[in-house]
Amino acid sequence: MIRTFKCPSCGGDLVYDPGSTQMKCIRCSRTTPFGEVDYEKDLLEAKPSEASDNDGNGKEEYHCANCGAVLDTDDYTASTVCRYCGSPMLLESRFSGDVKPSRILPFGFDKKKAQDNFKNWTGTGFLTPASFKTQATMDKVTGVYVPYWLYNYTADVNIKAIGTRTRIERTQTEEIIHTDHFDINRLTQTEYTNVPENAHPDLPSDKLSVLEPYDFENLTAFVEPYIAGFFAEKFGKTKEELEPGVRKTVEADAVQTALSQIIEYETVNPMGSRVDMVKASSEYVMLPLWALNFKYGGKNYPLFMNGRTGKIEGELPVSRGKVLLVGLIAFIIVFLLTYLFGRVI
Repeated sequence: MIRTFKCPSCGGDLVYDPGSTQMKCIRCSRTTPFGEVDYEKDLLEAKPSEASDNDGNGKEEYHCANCGAVLDTDDYTASTVCRYCGSPMLLESRFSGDVKPSRILPFGFDKKKAQDNFKNWTGTGFLTPASFKTQATMDKVTGVYVPYWLYNYTADVNIKAIGTRTRIERTQTEEIIHTDHFDINRLTQTEYTNVPENAHPDLPSDKLSVLEPYDFENLTAFVEPYIAGFFAEKFGKTKEELEPGVRKTVEADAVQTALSQIIEYETVNPMGSRVDMVKASSEYVMLPLWALNFKYGGKNYPLFMNGRTGKIEGELPVSRGKVLLVGLIAFIIVFLLTYLFGRVI
């Protein structure tokens, strides 16, 4: 079943208006609060059909509810935009039951602001290829809701260590330094809230982690209007798959936190530790991301932006033509200085 939202004034498609709790018509620009959207009226039946891939295997094929074109989807697509008519489409089955997010962090700014952020990110950008800031490139900026698991832990840490203190004994003829050793057995408790882990099937976690932190205090209950007009995919990695790595990271941090709290000794040498997660829970949420895949010299340069803070991760290529120009200018300057200096001498 595919869902779209229609404008009550002109019948155009409604999309989420970033930074608000309203939907905006892409045809007449009227805004409509979430509470005034007639969900039932806008629920359209669109059964997936069977098609064959190159191997002759059956696969689900979804069609646009407006123009009938085949939608670009895979096994994880939950929200997309028809590449032919531009209509936003939500695959409702991908947001129901166990695959429905509990909360969402909505986009904080629109595509125009994201485009400006990408342009400003390069600064003067003298060596950046000129094609990066063209409208054709900026039009490819895409808003994506990324599936995440948020983990919460209460970690009890039992630290065993040897602590040392030095004391100085002075006599009339000498100074004696004594080192006292102490057995340390310390129990501490640390709370971990909203530890994020990327559950997208393809996006690189190492790149996305650089975009943190997110303002999780602004997470809100998930409702479908937030993703209308944006791309979104359901999780491709379960909480059980990802938790061992998250737990390992949390345990290591908990041990370091416990050690940092032992401050009454001059040195602390850890001898062993035990971490017990006395409380643990997880939550499936969607986080906002602006993405731009810049192609240059036959190579892809993926760029990612936090959809709340505007923080950017990625690197841009250096224009070969501009590097040659800089080299030529430098050569001319050196040549002229050498020539003039030679004449003066």
